[in-house]
Amino acid sequence: METTGHLSVAELWHRLESMELEGRFAGDTYPVGMCAFPFHLTGQGFFPGGDGLWRADSDLALASSGLLPFGGLMFVGNDFGTLESYRRLQAK
Repeated sequence: METTGHLSVAELWHRLESMELEGRFAGDTYPVGMCAFPFHLTGQGFFPGGDGLWRADSDLALASSGLLPFGGLMFVGNDFGTLESYRRLQAK
């Protein structure tokens, strides 16, 4: 998934999944009260829910290439929503 010196968001999601399988929190994937993001957001959004890649407003409707350019920006976020709030978002 690594392409010509660029790392893809798909590769980062794959690496995150590998780390989740390691059970780093007393044999669990996440600390008590936390869980994996239940789905990938459509469009621009913070990683790991979204692709984390900044795009101009005019490009938001276009699919992202998913490549992280060197010298570019990736936004990693911490969201305080609940699992239920994301399930409602997914239903939309």
